[in-house]
Amino acid sequence: MDKLSEEAIRAKLLVLRHASPWMLDQVTGYLGSEILLDENYEMPPALARDAHKFCNETDAKIAALEYKLKELSQ
Repeated sequence: MDKLSEEAIRAKLLVLRHASPWMLDQVTGYLGSEILLDENYEMPPALARDAHKFCNETDAKIAALEYKLKELSQ
């Protein structure tokens, strides 16, 4: 991971903590985005898989950044 300042890490965490739940809600939530639906107003399975993969990757990035932030504060 690139060497980031504490301020940059906190900014990235703020964005990622917002992005992951939003994407997951768009796919699984009651108010899912119509942008993600096909012409039959259904969620294409490949899109749902990619969105879940994105969320898992984002959660891993969050964990890595939180660890890095903890290291910086010691």
